[in-house]
Amino acid sequence: INDENECSIYYSDSVIPTSFNQIPTIIQKKIIPVLFSKGLDSYHSLPKTAWKSQKKPSDKIIEAFLIKSEKDLEKKSQTSKLTPLFRDNTGIELFNDNLELVNFNAVTPESQLIQKVKETFETHQKDSIIDIADNFGWIFEPPYGYGMNEVSFAAVALAFRPYIGKIYEATNGQIISELGMKALIIDLFNYRFLSKSLTDKLRVRFTTESARNFMNSLQRIFDLEKGADDGISNVKWAMRTKFKAENKAPL
Repeated sequence: INDENECSIYYSDSVIPTSFNQIPTIIQKKIIPVLFSKGLDSYHSLPKTAWKSQKKPSDKIIEAFLIKSEKDLEKKSQTSKLTPLFRDNTGIELFNDNLELVNFNAVTPESQLIQKVKETFETHQKDSIIDIADNFGWIFEPPYGYGMNEVSFAAVALAFRPYIGKIYEATNGQIISELGMKALIIDLFNYRFLSKSLTDKLRVRFTTESARNFMNSLQRIFDLEKGADDGISNVKWAMRTKFKAENKAPL
């Protein structure tokens, strides 16, 4: 910066001459799109409040984008401002009302995130333990660069939504329900931005086909009701509870 309020921005191999007052604009328009080429900044219709830095993850935003339909999200002002995630900048819809990605041709930051999350889970599907904090740390690094703001909470929740009821806590075998997935995402942001310790929610696994068949057999043999939180641990406790109730004795 010189006495005439002129300066140069050195970025990578480029030198960008500008004025001091124009630095924020240059960073926003020329540097961020390159550094975070798969980030959320290209959603031009998102309001400024969507980017406001938050002190903690919003459990309301995360829960809404995990369980609500598109119509429900459009009705609430807190979530409707984030629904540009559902379409590209020309207005083409990417999702059905249940927020399942159906338009695979349009390329947006959200569709790229969903695809990368899918690829990451598939890569580690046979691992005995999937460390979410480690294997999904790329979400917060270039070229994605998600942060502690409402649009990032919503985008990550939308990308993890397809795995509700499909992954399990590695420690106790309990299936990750809607509320479990909310806790997982909150813990992921807390670990990344608030330096909180790793939790059991961030260590998950897929069940094997043999384990699933075993659980189904137990539920059928003991006439157990299937629920959203089914898992080996829960099925065993359900067996004990039912046996005790019917036989007046512990199993």
